[in-house]
Amino acid sequence: NLSLGAADTGLRLSVRYATQRHIYEGTIWDIPHARRILTKALIDLLMCDAYLTATMRAIHLLPQEMSIWSAVTKYFIPSTVEQMLDQLSKVLASRFYLREGLVHGLFQKIWRDNALVGLFDGSKLVNLYGLALQLRLFAKRFAHPSQDNLNTLFDFTQPLPPFDATRLALSSHRGNTLLNTVSHLQDH
Repeated sequence: NLSLGAADTGLRLSVRYATQRHIYEGTIWDIPHARRILTKALIDLLMCDAYLTATMRAIHLLPQEMSIWSAVTKYFIPSTVEQMLDQLSKVLASRFYLREGLVHGLFQKIWRDNALVGLFDGSKLVNLYGLALQLRLFAKRFAHPSQDNLNTLFDFTQPLPPFDATRLALSSHRGNTLLNTVSHLQDH
């Protein structure tokens, strides 16, 4: 995923800069606000990576739900990374605007490139619209999730069944396993 690569690179560049740039008898890393931004960026990166990994596993386990998984992935990850890079630019401060030099020019490039990711394979609005069209199905058809599917989906040591393209569908008629799980847990 291009966004995850941008997030990883942006975070690495920002941490390197924050730990090497001396200011006020210390480094930028010593400033609590900068550390908070960098820490939140790491959490966002890990969250997006975990969701994308689950989505990739869902292709094998829940191909009939991919209209939901893919729309959420194509909206959520680029949007989260875009916000993350905007926050990281605050750590770089005025250096963010520089386009020369390896570190500063590279951050500026990934920031610009990531802004375009939301346009590929449908814009963010197209993906949100695709989800909105399926909301009525979510409200009507909450199937009880299979515990086996959930265990396999989130236990990365579990083997996956072969991909079966015949199970793909344009819309999910059973809802979404994750949403169904939340609804099912609230009932207990």
